This record gives sequence, C-alpha cells and structure tokens, in this order.
Amino acid sequence: MKERKDMDPRFMWKLTDLYEDEQALERAFAETGAMAEALDGAVERLGDDPESFRECFDRIYEASQAAEKLSIYAMLRMSADASDTASQELNDRATRLWVSLASRISLASARVTAMDDETFESLMKAEGAEKYRHAAEDMRRNREHMLSDEMEVFMVKLSDFAGTPDNAFGMFTDTDMTFPDTSAEDGSMVSLTNGNFNVFRESRQRSV
Repeated sequence: MKERKDMDPRFMWKLTDLYEDEQALERAFAETGAMAEALDGAVERLGDDPESFRECFDRIYEASQAAEKLSIYAMLRMSADASDTASQELNDRATRLWVSLASRISLASARVTAMDDETFESLMKAEGAEKYRHAAEDMRRNREHMLSDEMEVFMVKLSDFAGTPDNAFGMFTDTDMTFPDTSAEDGSMVSLTNGNFNVFRESRQRSV
C-alpha cells in the first residue's frame, strides 16, 4: 500500500482550503480559544436582558463553528496517517479545545433551562434572537435531566476520557496491527488493511 507521500495529489484532501499553512492553523487555535474564554462573561450575563441573551448565543455559535472546523481539519489529518505523532497531537489539541468550549456551553444550557417561561419569552424578544429559538427550546426540553452546574461540566469533561477505549482500539487496528497478505483479482499479493478489507470482501472472484 502506498504511503501518503507517494499518493497522487489529485486523490488527496486539499486541506489548504481549510487552513493555508501552519501559521493560519495556529492563529485559528488561538482565536477559537479566546472565543471560548470570552463565553464566561457572556454566560454570566445571559439572563440580564434580551440583548445579552442574543449575544451569548451569537458567541456560542461563532465559537462552535470555529471549533468544529478545527476538529474536522484535525480528523482529516489524523485519517491520512494515524501513526503520525504530529497529527495525533493536533487531534488531541482540537479535542481539548472542544471540551473546553462544550463545558461553557453546558453552563449556558443550565441557565436557559432554569428560566421560567415568562422570562425565557421576554429574552427571546431581542432582535435576531428568534433564529436561536429551536436551539434554546431544545435545551429547555432537557430540564428534567439537567444536573448541577458542577456535574454538567464534569460530565462534559468526562466525555474525553470516555472515548479513550475506542481511540485506543482505533490506533491499534489502524496503525499497530498488521494483517496477512491476500491475493487481488489480478493474482498479485497485497497487504490487507482495515481500509481495503471491504474491497476484497465484495469482490466477484471467489478466489479473492
């Protein structure tokens, strides 16, 4: 199987469409981290008045989109070569950033959920707030299942650790585990991998 460096660029992801270079990537991490930190004050002011309510959701969506873009980029880099330590670290950074953001969003969700209907509707009167109604009402539908602020943040942070078994299994099967060679349809011997297993399994030639 070809290594990424030997692949035809026509059949590879053009990741520069997301971030032009490493400097642009680092700027994105710094800017998104700052967006997450800025949510602290916005969450505190969330229930003060309609404008603060809308501002908080504006910030949540802006930060979420930036964090998701970083996560997708990191996932694509990792998928290209899971054995590359730089890609592994990049994926870890994106995950930590997302957890940091999600813990702040969980606090905003708790405050929206705790509002009575009259307060909630009064805050929704802010110009531009109506587009967030569905998201806000989704938060409020979980009212009976909300925990304390401390426990909500704890559960979000725990999600990173909860994914460890799956991540470890994926790293083991994708990078460390080797499979025996198998014959292709033309009779040549090729290395069997998770990536090409289905191709051979669906072959119309019984010998494969």
